[in-house]
Amino acid sequence: MNLAQKLPKLVNRIFPKENSHLNLMRYYYNKGLRTHNKSHNQQKTIQKFESDAIVKNFEDQITIRRRQAKNSILIKLENDSEVYGLLDDLDRIGTRISKIFVMGDHNMPNNRTALVEFESKECIDSILERYGTSFLNSQHLPSKTRLLLYKKFRQNTTTTTKQKFHRKYDIKFCLSNQSLDEKIKKMFDHFRLDESGSRIRYFIASVIEESFNGLFRNCLCLPFGSSANNFGHRTSDLDLQFCLEDTFFKPRLDEKHSLNLNGKMMFYSKTVKNTDERQNARLFLDLLNFIIGNVLPRFNVRQIVKNARVPILEFDFELPTGQRLNCDLSMSNLEVSYQMTKLFWTYTQLDNRVAQLIFFIKYWAKLADVTNRTSPSPRITNFQLTVLILNFLLRLENPLILPLENIVTNNGNLELKYIINNEMNISDLKNMLKVNNKSLLSDILMGFFNYYSNFDFLSNTISLTKNLNTKKNEFKHNPLVILNPFMPELNASKNVNRQMLKKFSNACNTSYELMQKSNNSLNLVEFFQTIKNESKNFDPINENNLADEMNK
Repeated sequence: MNLAQKLPKLVNRIFPKENSHLNLMRYYYNKGLRTHNKSHNQQKTIQKFESDAIVKNFEDQITIRRRQAKNSILIKLENDSEVYGLLDDLDRIGTRISKIFVMGDHNMPNNRTALVEFESKECIDSILERYGTSFLNSQHLPSKTRLLLYKKFRQNTTTTTKQKFHRKYDIKFCLSNQSLDEKIKKMFDHFRLDESGSRIRYFIASVIEESFNGLFRNCLCLPFGSSANNFGHRTSDLDLQFCLEDTFFKPRLDEKHSLNLNGKMMFYSKTVKNTDERQNARLFLDLLNFIIGNVLPRFNVRQIVKNARVPILEFDFELPTGQRLNCDLSMSNLEVSYQMTKLFWTYTQLDNRVAQLIFFIKYWAKLADVTNRTSPSPRITNFQLTVLILNFLLRLENPLILPLENIVTNNGNLELKYIINNEMNISDLKNMLKVNNKSLLSDILMGFFNYYSNFDFLSNTISLTKNLNTKKNEFKHNPLVILNPFMPELNASKNVNRQMLKKFSNACNTSYELMQKSNNSLNLVEFFQTIKNESKNFDPINENNLADEMNK
């Protein structure tokens, strides 16, 4: 079977709906490669992407995503029709292709990009070594990356204007007569980070990692947060962690292997002049800044934030749609970020409703203006909001998730007191959830609003442990106390002030009352608009007085 016959299974076309920059849809066109049939009356179907491998835990998921990214190249096309010429050339080369994603803006036919996954990295090496060429002028650096431009033998190419992501949600599809549960699920499916978005994010990490692999053979660049925890929005920023020594997926050579030789072969290297981890991070961010900002195509550095508690390199990546994906890269707290992402991902695997609820409530909190847009801020962060949601799901009569005691184990190092128990897979954890919760999404959502309308923040802390904890003396002056899941002696919400906490409770109370009146026929557009208006009418002076009374 040649590539033309395989095309319907391979090609995934991703364009926004008309009049929308965000409604990226996935289409499969049954088009023949040789005939170049461009009929738009073909049947379009949406396919779920599932790996042949069984995902037992977070490490399996990350390993699959990293393998997909390393076996992929991103190819810029000069117009829509060139995908057929590209596939024809790949067919002649004899490469074995697993998936092709053709992406771009529906309104910009001259802006198309193909993300091509091959069956092995050898296919990519063959293409880059035998067929990849550089621009023959001094204006372009002769860099060799997996970011390619496919040019047919003609001139007069056109370029498109880069656009920033539009952060607006189009939720008019929720005006239908569907139940609230169906609307919440539809909103989640419509705006969640989809297959192409996940692959692009892991591809970006893979390109950065590969760029430094010559010097640091075991370096690691890994997405975390909303790009990897299963409830990210398609426009979510990409948070990246970079480390020089991968201790997650490439363990050090053990003594048994070393004994096969007469001695140890160690890389001859310089010693670190500065033992200050933060200062070292700043120095290496300068190196990353130069390579990412001046060498890698599609990457544009905005700034280095060196004086932050965690130094960050801020840059953007030009997406196939011409829009820009905001990226933040850091070199500190890798273990913490990894374990937290792993914990949240694990919870989403226990019940589908977990990710749907978190996704919906995050958008609600944004409209209620209780989550932060800038950092630092006295508002609730998305991380803190996620723990608030999970704490509630744990307190249900029939919990949707398991307490930390069933998931974590003691850690041997000092950075984290606990880590996720790698001996437990998703099937084991699901079997531990003996009680099956059959509640509607809408009922659980209303329960969340009611729970935090009446929650005693003065006396209790938020945690993911089995029992609700009372405030300890060292936390009594903190309006909101969220115990760090992996370092429970630390308060992960010191930034939140009384005013923002009261605003959150008020928004929960308003939402609960609106849902009570709606009788499961809630108009989401009107609901969100009311929440937004209530947020604007929130009086900080009066609420400050109320907050003071709370602490008397």
